[in-house]
Amino acid sequence: MFATCGNRHYCFPTSCSPLFVCWEMLSKKNSPKLRGCIGSLTPRYLHDALEEYALQSSLRDTRFEPIQNSELPLLMCKVSLLHSTALSRHCFDWNIGKHGIIVQFEDRSGMLNLDKTWSATYLPDVAMQEGWSKVKTIDSLIRKTGYEGCITDDLRNSLEVTRYESSVTKMTFQEYSSEQDRKLLRKF
Repeated sequence: MFATCGNRHYCFPTSCSPLFVCWEMLSKKNSPKLRGCIGSLTPRYLHDALEEYALQSSLRDTRFEPIQNSELPLLMCKVSLLHSTALSRHCFDWNIGKHGIIVQFEDRSGMLNLDKTWSATYLPDVAMQEGWSKVKTIDSLIRKTGYEGCITDDLRNSLEVTRYESSVTKMTFQEYSSEQDRKLLRKF
């Protein structure tokens, strides 16, 4: 399976990768605002996963209302292919702007569900875009898991943290529309 978009050529014959598809609302005054982001930490065939996650992240990310047709001209789609995964030595063994992180832990306080493993991830650009420190990022990820207990140094030190990097490609709706127009003109 091959695809061409603008001057970029993509080949998806049997490529598999963990990936995320994110939609951002562009603004002339502010930085882009997230409108949806869904993906998989498990490698997926790119051709199938790109279509699936593009639809899911635009219409079924429960944190946001579904994207409307009227928003399309202001949208940018970002695809992040995850790579270079490594287990961190401790919860702060990663670099803001370079690494995405996955936190995983069990509640050892005995106050919450002992059988539950808590897990969440942020892509590499999240902490930098939000202006967060490593501590704020880790604490926010702990909350993102749904954990409502007390966040202590002991909890932070008990985390299993996996870091990863990502290769990102992005395209605005205008770029996509222009490419589709060029394809139409080539047919005539």
